[in-house]
Amino acid sequence: MAVKKDTSKIKQIAEALGLSSATVSVVLNGRGDSIRISKKTQQKVWNEAKKVGYTPNIYARRLRMGASVQPTYVIAAFWNVTYYVDEMLGTLTREIMQKEEELGISIELVIQPYMEGRLSEEGQKINANRYSGAIIFGASNKDLDFLAGQTFNIPVILCNREIAGFNSVMNADYHAGELCAEHFSGRGLKTAGVIGADPSNRAAAERCRGFLSKCKELGIKVNKRMVIEENARTTSAGYTAMTKLLSGKTYPDGLFLLYDTAAAGVLQAIREHGIRVPDDMEIVAYGDTVVLHYLSPTITSLRVSTSVLMESMIDILIRHLKDEKTNAEAVREEPQFVYRQSSPAPDNQVSE
Repeated sequence: MAVKKDTSKIKQIAEALGLSSATVSVVLNGRGDSIRISKKTQQKVWNEAKKVGYTPNIYARRLRMGASVQPTYVIAAFWNVTYYVDEMLGTLTREIMQKEEELGISIELVIQPYMEGRLSEEGQKINANRYSGAIIFGASNKDLDFLAGQTFNIPVILCNREIAGFNSVMNADYHAGELCAEHFSGRGLKTAGVIGADPSNRAAAERCRGFLSKCKELGIKVNKRMVIEENARTTSAGYTAMTKLLSGKTYPDGLFLLYDTAAAGVLQAIREHGIRVPDDMEIVAYGDTVVLHYLSPTITSLRVSTSVLMESMIDILIRHLKDEKTNAEAVREEPQFVYRQSSPAPDNQVSE
């Protein structure tokens, strides 16, 4: 669950003091003064809450202590250290600054790096009463398995990952794969390949699944040898993966890169084999890092708005913190095509 409301302890406190559960909940959420619950009653509620081990959120505690009307939220960003975060971190910081000015609040961002597959070792920090909310970036399958069995007492949101009961903001990965296949079909391509189809990465696997399904539907042939499952996120990994794909006697008309960060290495391997882009092979990359603008040829991409993703995450967290929403929210952001030299639009136009 994304947010834990300890209703059993609220009921326990209410019964011990002879109050209604609603009254106890109002006090514990820091709004006792707003509906004129006496200070004496509020103090009794807090004393009993301490006895039963109830953990309040930071926002409520600040109100109870008479803090400024400008609430301060402490947001922990748990980063998988193998996850590409440079652009995301800068964008998240900018979005936080904008929200502070727009809403008159203060947000402190705390970075908590963790090793892939070892989020469980950091899990206790999420419920350690230090944070108002948490964002988790780059959770692996193992990390997601850990989260699925947990209940947290603060809002938790997953970036580009999804588990039932958790808040999540994701790129529409499956649909991105479908869009690429539809583009290749519109370009008249008959065969296709994929680089970076890492089955251990749910986002990449979804892009690949959507692509392959739509290719089959549209009659684009994808030979199994043309689906390279290496985790090709870097230039060197892209070069290795592309070299493997080109080890046979044939190559595809169209190539879908599930990670745009592999593009430079892929192009180098293609050049070494004397293949021309886009004359012999067309390329579309998922993502739109700045390097795609400067490669030769420039790379057509499925652009995902990091700014929209980060803003959506902050908005969800603030709604849950201020309004104490308990229902998990799921937001999907659709990618947009940016047509460049490696695979122009069906009418041979380029966007940039």
